[in-house]
Amino acid sequence: MRTLLVLLLLASSACAGAVGSECELDEECAEGLTCFAQTCQQLGEPGGTLTFEVVPQPGTGLHAATFAMGRQPLRFGFCAPEAIAGTVEAEATVLIHGTPAGLPGQVRHFQQQVDGDFTLGLPPGTWTLEFLLAPGEDGPPPPPERRAVQLARCETEPLGLVATAAAAGLARFAVLVDPVRDPRPRCGLLARIHDPLTGAALSQTLAIEHEEGAPCTTPVGGWALPFAAPSGGEIELRLVPAAGAYPTVAERAVLLPAPDDDVIHEVGVGEAAVLERITVEVAGPDGAPVAAATVRAIPLVEPGADRFEPPPAAEIATGRYELWLLPGSYRIEAEPPPFVAAATGRCLAPPEGGPCDEVAIVESGAPASYRIDLQQQLVLTGRVAAPDRTSLGGARIRALPVEGGRWAETVSAPSGRYELQLDPGRYELLVIPADPAAAWRRFEQESPLLQSGTLDLQLPEPARVVGTVVGTSDGAAVPLPRAVVRAWRVDGDEAKVVGESLTDAAGRFGLALPADD
Repeated sequence: MRTLLVLLLLASSACAGAVGSECELDEECAEGLTCFAQTCQQLGEPGGTLTFEVVPQPGTGLHAATFAMGRQPLRFGFCAPEAIAGTVEAEATVLIHGTPAGLPGQVRHFQQQVDGDFTLGLPPGTWTLEFLLAPGEDGPPPPPERRAVQLARCETEPLGLVATAAAAGLARFAVLVDPVRDPRPRCGLLARIHDPLTGAALSQTLAIEHEEGAPCTTPVGGWALPFAAPSGGEIELRLVPAAGAYPTVAERAVLLPAPDDDVIHEVGVGEAAVLERITVEVAGPDGAPVAAATVRAIPLVEPGADRFEPPPAAEIATGRYELWLLPGSYRIEAEPPPFVAAATGRCLAPPEGGPCDEVAIVESGAPASYRIDLQQQLVLTGRVAAPDRTSLGGARIRALPVEGGRWAETVSAPSGRYELQLDPGRYELLVIPADPAAAWRRFEQESPLLQSGTLDLQLPEPARVVGTVVGTSDGAAVPLPRAVVRAWRVDGDEAKVVGESLTDAAGRFGLALPADD
């Protein structure tokens, strides 16, 4: 009898489903396995704090939403689309920016036109809405109306009536070349009032324009901008060149007392209105001129919504480029064309050679010339290995520059070897295996790559995560096929993607995520 009992236990154990076996219930799988999608699966515990972003297929009427890691199998259920609803008294442009719930550092921007009753579908999260209401007939644009909203899952947040904000004052001003020496008016500008203490915009943007072929004129009573109440007793008038053409003035930020409506403040652009010609010679590693390079000047200032960005330089001769720039500080970089094996150059030297600098100071009345000598790209090589240290071929290795620039990608050979041609700088290496059952991995360099080197990349142990994405129809749950499920690893105030998948026809998904840190 005892022998028979042992044989029955062994037979029962042998019948338990192994990984990959078909099943209907968990009991049909071996101990520690879970039955999901009619298959026995080994689920794991991914490392770190995870947030899952689910993006439904277009046409479902649903918006992206975020979900926290829970007990597996996961179930992400969509309800009625989250939205912000209200009414505007006039046609308005709504600028929306904020952060989806659970994704710190991932700021999203949206823009929509509304008129009358409106409903704005947004993911759950923290959002700031800036309503730019249309001006009245022949009137200046009213101050922006701002609303801050915390949008929760499955909720519609009512805003009520969004009306034209009451103006605290009306700034009147005239923009002149120089109020004393050259009082001609200047056009081709964008003007806006800001709070000098907080930096917040207190007015809409006013375009100071003139008709083509007509002289620039100032309206009787000056240009007028209604503004909201500032934090202190002053306002800041910011003037920037209008986009779409080379600027004719430098940027200006002028502090004004919160003005009386009848006072016209004369603002001069002075000598800074002059553009300076900057020429750049670009030479390859062999010293020969490099044609068809992309040479651009990047202002070394905080970017602004209305800021003019200089267009790429024009090539005026083989390997010789021309920029027209406003006075200020710039980083000038030369990116070689694809057929030239060289790194992006940022070091500016005198045309005759000598020490170089990475910052160009453009001064009024001082045109300048520079030379950029391109260097050979650096070579980063190494071996990609699976968690058991065996060679891993077919993996994509993507080098993402931490501080901006060109990125590169390659695929590992069957031996696991890879090679990347890179510019100097610090990179984050993202390894995406060909096998969907293997986990991605990010490797961030602690120090910049300044010379060719070797870096071996070993993938982490995978932790299998599975789940289902569903919506609702007539009160019943329905699967959402072809929804993107993106796993974000959250670390403090930063979030990075560590895996991505699509749901199948039954709304099911599976992800292999790193099990360790």
